[in-house]
Order: sequence, then C-alpha cells, then structure tokens
Amino acid sequence: MAKSETSESVGWTVREYMGAEVYRPPAGLTLAEVRDKANWPKDFEPSPIREPKLKVGDLLLVPSPFGGMYIGAIRASPQGDPYFQSSGGSLIGALEYDIDDRHCWTCGGLGNLDAIKRLELK
Repeated sequence: MAKSETSESVGWTVREYMGAEVYRPPAGLTLAEVRDKANWPKDFEPSPIREPKLKVGDLLLVPSPFGGMYIGAIRASPQGDPYFQSSGGSLIGALEYDIDDRHCWTCGGLGNLDAIKRLELK
C-alpha cells in the first residue's frame, strides 16, 4: 500500500489467495514431543516451507484461525496430491505450493471431518 502525504500505510498486503503459510516443527522431535512446546529449542522460529516436494508422513504446523498451531502430518490423495491431516485425525486441509508471491506451501482451508460425518445429507 503506497504511503500518501495525508495518511500512513497500515502495512497490509492484499492477495488474491489468502491461505496460511505452513511450517515444519523443530527437527528431530516426535509427534508427542512437538505437542509440548517445552521440548522446542528456545530460539526456534518457524519459517514457511519453500521446497517444492513434501514427503508423506512428515509433520507440519498449520496456523489456527484462533491462535496457536495445529500439528499434523502430510498425507496424499489417491491422485498423489498432498494434504494436511491433524494429529487427532479430525481436521484436513488443502495444501498448495507457490500459489502467490510468498513462494511457499500454504493451507487454503481446514475441514472438520467429525462435523462432516455428523451431517445428514439427503
């Protein structure tokens, strides 16, 4: 956003695609260890995943819209497309690579499988 003589920029970036950047947890930790932040190195700062290939089974951190992070793993669809599944198994999320100017993996949205299963679709 350009700065004008009469107002200051709010520092926002407007994107056509608004998915959340996804991160890897600290290396070498098990799922149980990742769940407890006390196990994380004190200087750990998550950074977006920029390599184009994801390995099925690797752990991911996906920002929650309510603060904090969901912990889960990379899964693959029957067509081989990667997606996120939370460690509890109830959330899934679409993963896309290099969809915008961030040039990283993003999660475009999360779906609650438990809620979907309870729907009575006719």
